Amino acid sequence: MDCKNNNDLISIIVPVYNVEKYLPKCLDSIINQTYKNLEIILINDGSTDKSGEFCKKYKDIDNRINVIHKINEGVSVARNTGINVAKGKYITFIDSDDWIETDYIESALKYLMEYKPDILINNYLRDIGGIFNLTNITPVVFNKHQALFEMIRGKYFNWSPVAAFYSSTICKTNKFAANIHYGEDLLFKYNFIKNSKNILYVPLSKYYYVNRDDSACNSYDIDKKMDDLYVMEYIMKRERNEIGNILLENEYLPRLINRTKILKFCDDKRYIELKFILNKKIKHMLFLNLFSTKVSIKNKIKMFICLMPKEIVSLFIKINTLINKKEESNAAQF
Repeated sequence: MDCKNNNDLISIIVPVYNVEKYLPKCLDSIINQTYKNLEIILINDGSTDKSGEFCKKYKDIDNRINVIHKINEGVSVARNTGINVAKGKYITFIDSDDWIETDYIESALKYLMEYKPDILINNYLRDIGGIFNLTNITPVVFNKHQALFEMIRGKYFNWSPVAAFYSSTICKTNKFAANIHYGEDLLFKYNFIKNSKNILYVPLSKYYYVNRDDSACNSYDIDKKMDDLYVMEYIMKRERNEIGNILLENEYLPRLINRTKILKFCDDKRYIELKFILNKKIKHMLFLNLFSTKVSIKNKIKMFICLMPKEIVSLFIKINTLINKKEESNAAQF
């Protein structure tokens, strides 16, 4: 289908916070898109570096850009601010440290026109030269269950809100949870898919994801990282099926075990209550799943170890480290 005959407005929402090093490359890749009918919404979320100046500079260059300056309230509120003012038929989110190929929007638009999905899910590439997922361009129509299963399994795509196009109509009533600091992406995409009828997956690998050590998702304290556990518990209660089982085994339990282990060796009094909550969750999960086949023996053993004194936990960690080093050494010989 020829995109040249289409004039649908596409809204691009870019939350901006202290990314002066990356923002020009991101914005250059957006304003130089081959498809021109774009609404580019930059949400300057209280940046303290030169990011706000770059926003103004690019607005002066390109009249399709709308800049909103606001106090820092986090990426969820920033994205919601963009959703509130977006006028496009579809909305797509681009993180301000990422960038896209010049024909990304045009390539996606071909499928948006043909299939008219509520959500079009793509792939992204990690900006280290490695492909995140498949590059074979074969559209796949999913029902809700299939889409959620693939999202949780993570083989073809995950729950990141980027590298996807969302119906503006559904987006307006399905926003990000502003009170969640970690795991908000999972909750947003889960709810969006649950409210969608036509779900399309096309592995367009034209979005480049930059992984930064100082990015927001890597900078939260462990207490704020509890939010994603609550989000997963919310989903598991509603998906008492293979979706909930995979989420439990592959995501929820590893995160719960890892954070319990970290706090086991933390003497900071601020985390006393959090230690109690995590230990209670470990006990509950172990009790519920001791004889369950949906939880691996490996995770059961790890949960059991987490309940032991930290001296014993430390010993198991050292043993596990030695085993891993030996396995790596043996693998290197081949």
